[in-house]
Amino acid sequence: MAPVLMRDPSSFALLERILTSTLHTASPPSLLPLITLLTSRINGSAACFNEQATQPGAWRRAVITLRQEDDDIARCELEPALTQAIQWLTRAPDRFSAAHFFPLLTRGVSSEQAINMLGWCGVCGWLNRLKIALGETY
Repeated sequence: MAPVLMRDPSSFALLERILTSTLHTASPPSLLPLITLLTSRINGSAACFNEQATQPGAWRRAVITLRQEDDDIARCELEPALTQAIQWLTRAPDRFSAAHFFPLLTRGVSSEQAINMLGWCGVCGWLNRLKIALGETY
């Protein structure tokens, strides 16, 4: 995707700003890899999933679980409130509601962090779909 964006430096700069914004920096850092893994797995973006799975600090147990069938995502016991929120936001954003948001707050994150995590989920989902559309599925 970088070669395409390099043709338009302003687009590349905007993407860089998004990736380094508070969506990323103000979210709980330990959860960002899980958000990226879940979103890429749900969207079927093998390239994004595999890239995140090889990063230091990746959620090893989540990687193993998420490589299995889709039904296993629903049974993923790692961060169940976050997993459910990401599933709804990625698969059926029109049906995402406060019922999916408030369990994140009971996990102990602030409302700002919860919104940033969901925003990061949206950015990851958009990048997954863009990479797939550009044919970068390797």
